[in-house]
Amino acid sequence: MITLYENPRLFYIGDSLIIDPKKQTISKDQQIQKIEPQLIQLLLLLVSAQGNIVSRERIFEAVWPNMVVTQNSLNQSISKLRKLLGDNSKSPEMIITNPRKGYSFIGLVSFPEDNIPTVFVDETGSLSSKYTSIKKNKASDSQPKNLNKPPLVSIKAIGYGFTFILIVAALITSLWPKNNKTIVVSPALIITRSGEIPADPISHALSGFLFYGLKNSFAGENVDVHFECSTPAAKQICPESYHFERNEVIEIKPILRYSGNMLKLNLVIDGVNADIELTTKSLSFDQLDGELDDLLLLLLDRLASSENKKRVLAIAFANLKQAHDPTRSMDRLQLTALAYSQDIEDNTEFVAKLAQSTELCDRDCPLVFGAYGRVLLNQYTKNEDTQTLQKSIEYLQQGLPDKLADTRLKLAVAYALSGDLNRANQLLLSIKLVSFFRVKKALTYFLAKNYLKTNPMKPRLKKLNRVSEYLLKKAEN
Repeated sequence: MITLYENPRLFYIGDSLIIDPKKQTISKDQQIQKIEPQLIQLLLLLVSAQGNIVSRERIFEAVWPNMVVTQNSLNQSISKLRKLLGDNSKSPEMIITNPRKGYSFIGLVSFPEDNIPTVFVDETGSLSSKYTSIKKNKASDSQPKNLNKPPLVSIKAIGYGFTFILIVAALITSLWPKNNKTIVVSPALIITRSGEIPADPISHALSGFLFYGLKNSFAGENVDVHFECSTPAAKQICPESYHFERNEVIEIKPILRYSGNMLKLNLVIDGVNADIELTTKSLSFDQLDGELDDLLLLLLDRLASSENKKRVLAIAFANLKQAHDPTRSMDRLQLTALAYSQDIEDNTEFVAKLAQSTELCDRDCPLVFGAYGRVLLNQYTKNEDTQTLQKSIEYLQQGLPDKLADTRLKLAVAYALSGDLNRANQLLLSIKLVSFFRVKKALTYFLAKNYLKTNPMKPRLKKLNRVSEYLLKKAEN
């Protein structure tokens, strides 16, 4: 049976949707919208199954052949497809999710009245073959029969000569020196509602994660990967000393935007937005962990050549499938970035690995120390154990507080909660813009009441994280 996936053609879904696979469009109420090629392939595959479950493995194989694609990417594609079709995951009328199995399409499908084979009609292919054969015979009958044919020997000679040229060209190409591709990863400014601020600990950790991820994946390839050490913090944690001309390299910058509890990350390649985007509203550990993996895979897919793409992605995917290993720089920096996720301090396995990272780190130690100090500070707001608070101070002091304003802010909070209000106030006065502004407002209120002995107005903060909520509560006591 020839399916719609094998023989794409125009079809209808319900009474209002017209899908044209060849033009890659979906029409509704005379409004035409282009669809990504992968989404068209995904839709055709699901429709062709006629209500049966299509496994994730089958989808990966059919829609993304020879590519490494994660489950999170498939989830996003299904969500996009549902949105285009006007479907709802909570009460689906077209695409059903079958947990741990795959997806199935249950929508009503119909076709225009024509003679093209459809998904619902059994076809052996013989009719099409015969028809083609008849047409060819008729065409041959109409040709003159006594045509002068060129000697066969000349055709063979041409073939041999052409083959020889190809062999020589391939040999020259293989021996010809190749120019290395050079990639540079650079920490970038942070964009907030209050304006731009210098790269924060998360930005440095993400840049380091991408640097080591690219370097490991391109190992043995004709690609050099470097890290730019231009920011004050990066100069002290930089894995190398490297200078470059911007017009001679591919520069990658992760641009972070903070708005409320949302973190949005765009990768800019050579100053042009690469449309590789990570967005998470709650900074939840599980979601952010998978999204960082996807981000690296998408970046590799963009940068790798057709010759080495499969090999490079296979290496990356093999590394990302493993549990976080604190002995590896890439994993330590990913753990460091994840340390700023909401409620991460409640994940005992993660905290244990981050603690291991403080013992195994190298040039990245200041970032790891600052992240672990932040986690300990959050733990203190729950258990109020003075030893936990003291350890938090010790690690935050080693986390480049003089270079990273957000680490300095967390250290000021730790000082304030330990009773060293004078030192906390001095640090607070030295801080201008930070990524986590709610913590700064809460600390300002806390010190105004407990150190400056004024009667300030309590800040109105719509969404509180654990530290800011604890400070406001303690300020009232």
